[in-house]
Amino acid sequence: MKSIMLAVLSLILAVAVLTVSAQDQEALAEYCAQPQNREVCDQLLAALIDGSETMPQIDKRKPSFVRFGKRSEGELAMEKRKPSFVRFGRK
Repeated sequence: MKSIMLAVLSLILAVAVLTVSAQDQEALAEYCAQPQNREVCDQLLAALIDGSETMPQIDKRKPSFVRFGKRSEGELAMEKRKPSFVRFGRK
């Protein structure tokens, strides 16, 4: 029961730290100053440090030949587009 209570409290504190005002920061500091709340505050601090150290991974953009289907291999490489004068009927 105590571990569930700690988990819920740490989750609430983590959300509160992300969007806190000056008054909320003071209340959080008072809460963490109490000896019985020290363990929860240490867990919260460790979670925040771990979260700030890892940068979000940015997906790299695929090259244009992958996105637009160029550089085809095999049979399709032999089939080339007709020149414009053939497509539009000019000589």
